[in-house]
Amino acid sequence: MKKTTIVLLLAVFFAAFPSFAAVDFELSVNANAMGNALEDSSETIDYTAVFRAAANYYPLAQAQFRAAVDYTDYSDFDGLSNLKSNLGFTWIPTSQESKTRFFVSGNFSGAVFKDEFRNFSSKNDFDIIASASRMISSSSQVRLGLKQVYNVYTNSPVDDRTTTEFFVGYYRNLAEHLSLDVEAGIATGNYQYYDRAVDSGAVFTDPEDSQRPFYWTKMLNDGDNTFYYVSPRISGQINSKTGFSITYQYRTMDEQDGDPVIFGYSTGLLSPWTDIYDGHAIIASVKTYMLPRMIVTLGGGYWERNHLQTLDYIGGPFLSTVGGENNRGGIVDREDERSRIYLEIIRPFSLWDIQLEPKLRVEHVTNISNAPVYDYSHETASFGIKASF
Repeated sequence: MKKTTIVLLLAVFFAAFPSFAAVDFELSVNANAMGNALEDSSETIDYTAVFRAAANYYPLAQAQFRAAVDYTDYSDFDGLSNLKSNLGFTWIPTSQESKTRFFVSGNFSGAVFKDEFRNFSSKNDFDIIASASRMISSSSQVRLGLKQVYNVYTNSPVDDRTTTEFFVGYYRNLAEHLSLDVEAGIATGNYQYYDRAVDSGAVFTDPEDSQRPFYWTKMLNDGDNTFYYVSPRISGQINSKTGFSITYQYRTMDEQDGDPVIFGYSTGLLSPWTDIYDGHAIIASVKTYMLPRMIVTLGGGYWERNHLQTLDYIGGPFLSTVGGENNRGGIVDREDERSRIYLEIIRPFSLWDIQLEPKLRVEHVTNISNAPVYDYSHETASFGIKASF
């Protein structure tokens, strides 16, 4: 029923485009071979096929409406197969010549999983961003904005989340082909936890299913988490056909009250709390058009993340016998070091006024963690093609 509703809504959305409006469409299919489909230490190998249909509608030069449907089919881990829908808009009410510009954007996304992961079905995410920028010279600009994010877990006992973020930014051309962009912000959101300082003898299993954590225990507390971040980025050209980008990210959290522990949701892949951490990262990429009729991108990054204390398990009882001074009955002060490197090759060409983009991508990820469930490394390879018209 939910799949039918989503498809009908998108069909109405597409059919509503007047014939005179500017519209572009996108169809794509990707095949992926994943060395670690769950992104945990089980290192489950799986293969997926991802089908996507999308449309962008431009009723005005300053406005865009967009819609997309993605279906991901897992070959072996069928429970993770899902249908995702996305709707969004962007509106820039000021002209390009104006020194002061305003920007408004909103997005909705929802997912439908199979019965094994029905708690994640209709995990609806809403966000809206409003920002303003001002040219302060011919080569520099300042901006500020507000972002509101709502995560609605329709079928899950996990509470919905609301996150509010305020940010400021500065952009400057340092040279003819070199620029600097710096953004800083503060974000506050709610989360659920239990306090070890109060409930040190808690039992965390569902009486009806000992394999799953007891999320709806009455001992859960509602709290707020505030973090601050700063992120400078330098980008530019190496030559007329090659460019680069280097970004540094730093974020820190306020001290938490008590001794809070959050629940992992069986894996970090689907956990609603994986973004609660502090630490730093550096991300870099190089893109070149030097090979004839090809776009080649080489990129990578390194992240250090200090998460809240986390209670996790892999398809069974909670980890409670793993050694290490940071492991306390399956609860760890989770600290991760993640590195990633990838190579992507795109060979665009046109056929009958349709822009086609075959793409090959290979990637290696290593995640070193003192929480055994998050200690892993894997490779992923994918091949796909996108048609735009």
